[in-house]
Amino acid sequence: MRVVCKCLASRYGLSIAILVIEMSLLLPNLRAQESGLSVADELKGRIARHSRILADQFNETRADLRGLQHVDRAYFASRSIRMGAQFDRSVAEDFASIATEAISASIKDSETLSQIEVFRLSSAIDDLMHFDSRLGIRVVANLLKTVEDRQATLGDGGGTLSDLLATIALKTTDRDTALTENLIFASLKRSLSDLLPSAVAMLYRRDPDRGSRVIGRVIEQTRFNFSDSSARMLFNIDRHAFEFSEGKPFSLRDQKVILNTFVSNMIDAAAMEDLRPARCGMAFYAVSMRERVSKLIPERRLAFDQSVDLCTPYIGPRSRNIAFASDGIDEVATANDIFEKAKNENDKDRKLGLYRLGLSRLREKDEYARMISLLDGFEGDDFRSVSEPGWRSWRITAAYHVVIKAIREGDLSAAYNYLDKTPANLRPLVRNRLLTNSDVGLPEQFRGDCLHQLENELTRSYISPSEAADIYLDLIDLYFPVSRADSLGAFEKTIRSINKADKEPHENFSGFSWSDDVAFPDVKSDLLSHDEIAVSQALKDLSTSISRIRMRLGLLSPSLREYVKLRASANIVRRD
Repeated sequence: MRVVCKCLASRYGLSIAILVIEMSLLLPNLRAQESGLSVADELKGRIARHSRILADQFNETRADLRGLQHVDRAYFASRSIRMGAQFDRSVAEDFASIATEAISASIKDSETLSQIEVFRLSSAIDDLMHFDSRLGIRVVANLLKTVEDRQATLGDGGGTLSDLLATIALKTTDRDTALTENLIFASLKRSLSDLLPSAVAMLYRRDPDRGSRVIGRVIEQTRFNFSDSSARMLFNIDRHAFEFSEGKPFSLRDQKVILNTFVSNMIDAAAMEDLRPARCGMAFYAVSMRERVSKLIPERRLAFDQSVDLCTPYIGPRSRNIAFASDGIDEVATANDIFEKAKNENDKDRKLGLYRLGLSRLREKDEYARMISLLDGFEGDDFRSVSEPGWRSWRITAAYHVVIKAIREGDLSAAYNYLDKTPANLRPLVRNRLLTNSDVGLPEQFRGDCLHQLENELTRSYISPSEAADIYLDLIDLYFPVSRADSLGAFEKTIRSINKADKEPHENFSGFSWSDDVAFPDVKSDLLSHDEIAVSQALKDLSTSISRIRMRLGLLSPSLREYVKLRASANIVRRD
């Protein structure tokens, strides 16, 4: 308590700090006086109530996990481990057991893995590692054995299994370098994953001997391999060898081996004119490596430069456009100059790069009103033709900032006007961003109007159910301090919106249903403890198991924080 008081005193002054501490100790006493109980008994009762609520919700989560596919069950069980550990270690151990079984089953029963499945499995393994590193290592070793046993029957899903093995390798380097080496070898058997260079570099710094062996295997698979994945592999391992110095550095021998392999491939790619169209894409990565060639193998610099020059015309058009999107744009060129160039550009990638550059110039000068004018005009239509998501993002950002600027200048009429001119399907997103940013300092009347209009707009058909659900989640926290009934009402509307979203997968702008998301709702208010019955009933109304789990775990976070605080208070009272 003395430490807390000292921290508050340094920030607010001694008298305020003492008042804050006294009030925090007084509240339990007041509750106890009202009920006729001692402070200890009152705290004991509140802890018991929270404990029962939390236990019930964890039990419901376990029940919902049973209905999920293996990968989803592994992911959501592992996500529950950290929360369970705050409540009772036995609960965390139970979820760890469920995750362990599901990880094993996911590889045994799957034919291929999607990118989202790779993410969920690697996250599950990461959670297990943090909870119990020895258990995590055993799970990884068993998974690797299953992959090797199914070498002939387990498909790679376009490189996703290779990605999974490389990702897991990253998580094991500080615990078991032998296992990491085997994971990298297993990944290399499948394909040249873009995630492997980082795993190779981390292994090298932990264990140079094993790292050197792995590099030897990489060289075997990339020599005389002119694919883009091969070029990226060598390019990125080369970057780790030269640019990143944490841990033990790469030996000069291994640095030269990597660089020589890339240079040899580059020279061979350019050697035969009729093969250049198929081989010369690697020149895209070669330009930035010239200086290192001069430093380590200067005798090969001339042949390397000649090969790069011969191959440059054969670099894919998209790569050229990404690399040279702003080619010919002077540093002092105005946004109007850049937009004019963008309108006359036929290649979509270059056009997109130019619009982003021009909009960035306006953002640097806080010219958000000009940005709105452009995005709502002919240039905006042209921009939308190549990137609707990009246009939406810039339009929301512009509206948000221009409203804030008007408010800070005391021009509320302009602020209202800018909101009214925002496209109807984006207006709720702008209002919500204004309302949830505590740094903005909205005038009370404007804030009230904004909240009222937001509620009306959420019922309109042009708001997608997924977007409405996310905004209602924010309304739970906005209402909770002033109206628990309105907060609960926002929660019930969240549930209805989620059910609509889950019935219409791919209806929202990101192309995913609400259940496809991997994060938990960021609910800060302890709605669950406020009205357990209503919240539990609303959760049962959710139509999918994943949505129920995601929402339940989001609601558990503030309840767990309160539970931990109550237990800490009880410990203080017992000591006193």
